[in-house]
Amino acid sequence: MMIRNNLFLLEYMVVSRIEKDTVRLEAIRSIGNLLDEGGLDFDSKELENIRNLTKELVLIKGRSLSHAESELVEEIIQITKVK
Repeated sequence: MMIRNNLFLLEYMVVSRIEKDTVRLEAIRSIGNLLDEGGLDFDSKELENIRNLTKELVLIKGRSLSHAESELVEEIIQITKVK
């Protein structure tokens, strides 16, 4: 019975990760499409803060970014600042 419970827990963890990764993948594709649609290609010097990129993306999208999209924008800014 213990093995079955552990298998169930492992399955749940994998399914949860897949769902989370699917949402993240959709956000990545969405932000990429918005950048393409708006003809945006920000240089790291232009990315002074998250608001500039977020405002541009919201204007292109015509509505607020999803939570996953907003998190992705923050991550992109952080990665860009490190380079």
